[in-house]
Amino acid sequence: MKSEMTRREVLTAAGAALIVLGAAGPRALAATTTTTRVSSLIGPTDPAVESRDAKRRRPGSGIVKATVTASAITAVVGGREVSTWAFGAQPSDGAIRAKVGDVVEATFVNKLPSANTLHWHGVALRNDMDGVPGLTQPAVEPGQSFAYRFIAQDAGTYWFHPHVGLELDKGLYAPLIIEDPNDPVGTDVDATLMLDDWLDGYGRTQQEVLAGLRKAGGHSMGSMGSSNAMGSSNAMGSSGSMGSMGSMASMGSSGAMGAMGS
Repeated sequence: MKSEMTRREVLTAAGAALIVLGAAGPRALAATTTTTRVSSLIGPTDPAVESRDAKRRRPGSGIVKATVTASAITAVVGGREVSTWAFGAQPSDGAIRAKVGDVVEATFVNKLPSANTLHWHGVALRNDMDGVPGLTQPAVEPGQSFAYRFIAQDAGTYWFHPHVGLELDKGLYAPLIIEDPNDPVGTDVDATLMLDDWLDGYGRTQQEVLAGLRKAGGHSMGSMGSSNAMGSSNAMGSSGSMGSMGSMASMGSSGAMGAMGS
């Protein structure tokens, strides 16, 4: 009887062992280390959402109530009377001003012939108030309303607009200004300017311009409007045209303090 293994026998046995480990080892390892973690999704009514919102409040903050009504209007733009849409008597009407920590309660009333929403551009807020139809909320149907409620967490010059089709390009936008009550910088004059490449009443429609941009390969953001020029550059005020949809700046005595693109 052999009492010792030859080198060849040792290598053969080791190779067989490796083959067995290679075939069974990963599955065995997975079986011993993989765990299944079950977690529930957090919905808008979850206490965690309200708890996070409460942390955004500040002592002494208040409630800012507003009604934003979208409707068809006739306005004078660049010296010409045009039919368009707006949140007030003219495009860019309907501004909301709040302070950091305030609760913004904005009731959106849709008097347009199509479904709509309000999207609070650039604002950090709870997901169910973000205003993206089919994703964060159902679209608000004609004749219906929706109550938006969120905390104004960060100071800055923002704006709000629809997230439906090309409606942003028909004058449906307005400023949202959140002031910091502890801001040490004062101004002699505080004015808000909203600048837009205007279309309604000046020839081509929004659909025609979008089709042309797509054909030329120069439009990559769907129907939301970006830095691509959208046609005639007649401005809504005396300050001229900016070359982007819904740009705006909050102006103090020291000049422009901020600007938002699309």
